[in-house]
Amino acid sequence: MVARVTLAILLAVSVCHTQIVVAEREGTPSKAPQLPAEPRHSLSLDPDQVLPRLLSTDAAIRSAAFRSLGMEYIADWTPTDVRILAVNLDADDELERVVTARSGTNAEAVALDRQEGAWWSVGQWACCGPRATYIEPFLEVRQLVWHGTNDIIVHAGGATGTGVGEQRLSAYRLWNGTLYKVLDILEWAYNWSESEQASVEYPVMEDMDSSKPRIITVRRVKGQGRRSRVVCERYQWDAKGFLFRPLPAGRGGCLVR
Repeated sequence: MVARVTLAILLAVSVCHTQIVVAEREGTPSKAPQLPAEPRHSLSLDPDQVLPRLLSTDAAIRSAAFRSLGMEYIADWTPTDVRILAVNLDADDELERVVTARSGTNAEAVALDRQEGAWWSVGQWACCGPRATYIEPFLEVRQLVWHGTNDIIVHAGGATGTGVGEQRLSAYRLWNGTLYKVLDILEWAYNWSESEQASVEYPVMEDMDSSKPRIITVRRVKGQGRRSRVVCERYQWDAKGFLFRPLPAGRGGCLVR
């Protein structure tokens, strides 16, 4: 019996003229960021025509639909959750697409962008395997840098084994049709002798003040035996470098709780 599939279509449209004007003034590099770019490849079809087939009860049709989007990892699994987002990832008016699908602990996501009339796959992530920890959310979108422009956050497992494991948080931002990883931190980890767990506070887009720094705060609890200590980390958005840079320890009001 085919498991029930949940379809969530989220339309993120900027309806406020002020927000659109501010987004157009976002400080972005005039040249490509000096960061490794995520692999991208063109699609030979319009993903909007494929999306309904992702929900087909016919396994062959469904598998072919996932493969047409490059989602090979999840293609042969029976999905229990499929989410399709139409969301703004850059400063233009056209909405990008983000497709996520999962079956148990297995999950895969792809980000799609249209450039000059052609659709491109600009980012792809897969996780986590049959013995992995169930991760929810696997992928989320947040406005980390600018009003009306969303960024992709992926929570995915790192190294695992008997008595050891970790999960990383990575943030991605789109520039001129190419996706870049702008933040990568350890979210939690454990081994036989120690462990650590991080809580993350994201920037709050509460006003239009472009001079206000965009800062991500990470409070990390590190434990060893019965002892534990709290470490505070802060990362500030560097528009010129197109990434979140770590701030020096102890600088600027990062309170340890």
